[in-house]
Amino acid sequence: MIRYRFQTLSVSAALLCIAAAPAIAQRYTARQDGDVVTLTDATAKMNVAVVASLGKAWQIQVKGQNLVRTSPSLESFMANSGLNGMPLLAPFANRLDETAFYANGKKYNFDLEMGNVRGPIPSTGYVNGSKDWKLVEEIGGDARTHMRAEGICAFASYRGEENGRYLYSIGNLSPYGGFDLLLLYQKLNEVEDLQGNDVWGGSDNCGGSPRERGSSLCPQDLAKLIEDCQRNLAWPARSRLGLLK
Repeated sequence: MIRYRFQTLSVSAALLCIAAAPAIAQRYTARQDGDVVTLTDATAKMNVAVVASLGKAWQIQVKGQNLVRTSPSLESFMANSGLNGMPLLAPFANRLDETAFYANGKKYNFDLEMGNVRGPIPSTGYVNGSKDWKLVEEIGGDARTHMRAEGICAFASYRGEENGRYLYSIGNLSPYGGFDLLLLYQKLNEVEDLQGNDVWGGSDNCGGSPRERGSSLCPQDLAKLIEDCQRNLAWPARSRLGLLK
């Protein structure tokens, strides 16, 4: 259990793995060593080492010089990447004003039924889920600052129990991963058969359980449901990128 100014209640989440495409010319190569895929441009003398399970490049080097802040070792990066490295922002970065993007003068519409974009305003690449979420009990006003420093992208915070019902906050700490909260609210309300105004809800950045009646889900059940939801998002995204053989 991690003990800073928050307590981790459960450590597990779905992963999205990426895979390198075969080299299409002598100039470009891709090599996989365990969980790391290294992409090389021999002409530019550029190497990008991606940790597949994190969906982040831990090294981006040109002529042996790092272009981004990184960790002292691969092991320390995988244990706690924090703000080091660079997440994959593909095929677009930041927000789009429609459920499509343009490349080389051609419009590409998203297949919204696949569930791999956050609509109606898609944000920062395909939904990939993230293993960097935690079920926590926040202690003190700076708990979320410490969670960000630990590289946690999203959280579900246990706030107590009243009359056999549970109170939670849920939210994202990074734009590069975490929860599709609007979809998660919908799933939680379906599971608990909640309707009306006092339901799971909030913004696309933070929200929580029903304010008055709370949730019937204990922390363990909530964690399992979130992981199932993350896993269902991750696999369609992987398929959409052509990474499943």
